[in-house]
Amino acid sequence: MIDSHTHLFIAGYLALSKMAKAGYNGVIQCAFIPVRPTGSSTFKDLFNWIVYAEEERCGKVGLKSYPAIGIHPRCMPLSEYERCLSTVEEYLGLEKVRALGEVGLEEGSERETRLLVDQLKMAIKLDKPAIIHTPRRNKKEVTRKLVNLLKSVGISEDRVVIDHVNEEVIELIRNEGFFVGLTIQPGKLTVKRAIRIIGELDKERILVNSDVGRDESDPLAIYKLFKRLASRKIVYDNPRKFFNLS
Repeated sequence: MIDSHTHLFIAGYLALSKMAKAGYNGVIQCAFIPVRPTGSSTFKDLFNWIVYAEEERCGKVGLKSYPAIGIHPRCMPLSEYERCLSTVEEYLGLEKVRALGEVGLEEGSERETRLLVDQLKMAIKLDKPAIIHTPRRNKKEVTRKLVNLLKSVGISEDRVVIDHVNEEVIELIRNEGFFVGLTIQPGKLTVKRAIRIIGELDKERILVNSDVGRDESDPLAIYKLFKRLASRKIVYDNPRKFFNLS
């Protein structure tokens, strides 16, 4: 099993240990910080933490940590915008960094849109897939804007997973051909709801995740889904292919 969207670097050791004992092979660790960064040095330290320190920490329990690097829309820097972008590009270019993420829109403002477009252009240039955040509020409206933005930038549908998808936006994303990211977490989806959605989709274009990290979540969410669904493709083959994992 591979959890396709986590923030385990801000979760305790117990979460890692539980996942390793349950048979997880690896986790995608997405960049996020719960405060507005003051500048580029904050991102540099954050990215070093995710790319290097987490590789060592997860390795101690036999769990492979795959970094994703980017600026979340709720992490809009207070200063040094261009230098922050340069820092993203520097780390995104590293071979061990598997994706741009987590990026996206929270409110759909002009500043958020500019930040997302600038980062998507890096992903296209460096040939990295993108993990796209959708918000809890105004999800349908913001997701529609996201889809139009992704199409206008010209990134391939095969290189994009739109995450935190629910019944409200599933048709929109499926019709456009992007990967569907299902988040099993309190306030998002239960295992039962996720299974119902999966039954309506192309199994080749689904990724599942727990979003485990700072907020309430279950590090074994994907394990519990697998016990009910028994689909190696969704919990292992699809993320390996999408993120080009060895």
